[in-house]
Amino acid sequence: MVKSKFLSFMKQRILKSTTLLLLSLFAISSYGQSFYHHSYKYRNSGSFDKGTSILSLSYGVFDYKHGFKDEFYKANSHLGPFHAQIEQGVLEELGVGFRMGVAFSEGKHNTFQFNTTSFTLGLHAIYHFNRFIPVEPLDVYLGAGVGGRYNVLAFERNEMTGVEEFKVNPVAFLGVRYYFVPNVGVFAQGGYDGFSTIQAGLSFRF
Repeated sequence: MVKSKFLSFMKQRILKSTTLLLLSLFAISSYGQSFYHHSYKYRNSGSFDKGTSILSLSYGVFDYKHGFKDEFYKANSHLGPFHAQIEQGVLEELGVGFRMGVAFSEGKHNTFQFNTTSFTLGLHAIYHFNRFIPVEPLDVYLGAGVGGRYNVLAFERNEMTGVEEFKVNPVAFLGVRYYFVPNVGVFAQGGYDGFSTIQAGLSFRF
């Protein structure tokens, strides 16, 4: 008896969920047909526009190293990188972003322990696909620019002289952002910035 009621309840839930999914897909399809009737110049999903400002906070994963080319600097552990970016819309589909980041690591050079701190600053142009994707909460974007990275290595107990290094590298990334409420969303992006391959975090739209 209990099993029968449970199966009946599950069937009803599945039926309702399937119905809601189909209705949502139909609504998106109908809106999409109307959306694409407008020329590129006049359509916009609403996920981004010229007046949009976005603050993004993220944590990077994969490929972070202490930054020094010398193979004798062996990093054993690291924290970060942490990123913060502010973007301002300058066109309906184009924004300019300024990003900064910081990361920490520790390791060994021969028998000497060291700690490193790495800073990065970057300036990017970011293209948003709001004229192609008719879903307002969904923001897909592509960015490119340049970044500078400053690495500082210090040995514990002043065993050896510290090392500093600065380098400039190109930046390119592809990302997707979803606003679960009108002005707050989650995002993930991947590419090359000299710090990490993938970043994920929160965005705040103003």
